[in-house]
Amino acid sequence: MKYGHEFLTWDEKWIYLATHFVQTESTKPRSYSLYPQQNSKAQGEKCKERDPGSSVVASALSKCVFKQGRKTISPELMLKASGLLPEAGKEIDAEEWTLENVEEEKLRGKKIAETLSAETKLDMEQTFTGESEALGRHTDGTGLLGIFSTLAQLSGLKKSQIL
Repeated sequence: MKYGHEFLTWDEKWIYLATHFVQTESTKPRSYSLYPQQNSKAQGEKCKERDPGSSVVASALSKCVFKQGRKTISPELMLKASGLLPEAGKEIDAEEWTLENVEEEKLRGKKIAETLSAETKLDMEQTFTGESEALGRHTDGTGLLGIFSTLAQLSGLKKSQIL
């Protein structure tokens, strides 16, 4: 069983994530952005001729909050500090998102995150395309070995995982 996370939206306090558990080998991401060395020439090809939404076995909606001690940190502040939100008035490449694109997706995600009704559950599962970009393929170990392995990958010292 594979799973993928989708960043849906945020408000003043929470970020909302959708997690989709999908059948193994039913979909492939278009590419990996965090570990580009994991990309292959065949990346992005459909595994099977089927509706990616039908590959979803289960979906979950998570609310997450950023904290510094007891103080809540605004998701927008964290996204800006992480360089994940485009700067206003800055020139962008054709592949980069504008603030308008981000706001449109934020509103679309907000509609999904607002309720957990049966209709919204179906809407959330329909957001899974199976072809979007993925950060990477993780099979992290546990304990110190897992921590050091992940740090080595992120720093570029190694290209594969131990597990």
